[in-house]
Amino acid sequence: MSTEDPTPKTHTDDTEPMALKDILGREKRCQTILDKRPDDDGARMEMAWCLLMQAVHRQGQESVIHKIAPLINTQSVALGDEVEPLTHRESRWLFAESLKHSYVVSKLSSNPKWQQEAERLKELIVISAGEDALVDAQGDSATAITQLARDIARRQANRRHRRHRPSRRSFGNQP
Repeated sequence: MSTEDPTPKTHTDDTEPMALKDILGREKRCQTILDKRPDDDGARMEMAWCLLMQAVHRQGQESVIHKIAPLINTQSVALGDEVEPLTHRESRWLFAESLKHSYVVSKLSSNPKWQQEAERLKELIVISAGEDALVDAQGDSATAITQLARDIARRQANRRHRRHRPSRRSFGNQP
């Protein structure tokens, strides 16, 4: 389990705010870690924070587009593709994914720091997206926990199986 603070570095007096492409890069790094170690609470919380920041960014884009679209004589208003197709995920989905990751940590982690962090993130999502986002994500989160428990058990069984294999060297070159 990671002990690193999952909260992405945001703007302070001596740092610059993170660019969206950096947040997407961190999300990708977290996903790689979680693919290998699904029980890594630190990576899971960092993933949740990255998704929250993307959701807030995306929500702002959606809000502006809904306000200006009626004023423009075009069939549709497209968002700029400043980064990747990933930027076109809807804010509601991003909020739900962030909640799902934080919910998993809040239910499975024994570390009070991670539980506090998950609770703080949940409160920010309720402020940003409303109570409906929380209700919608709870069912998906329970499913995610069940799947995660299966993944962890399967990985542990695979590790045990690999440890008990005799090495190839012990069978070769025997007198």
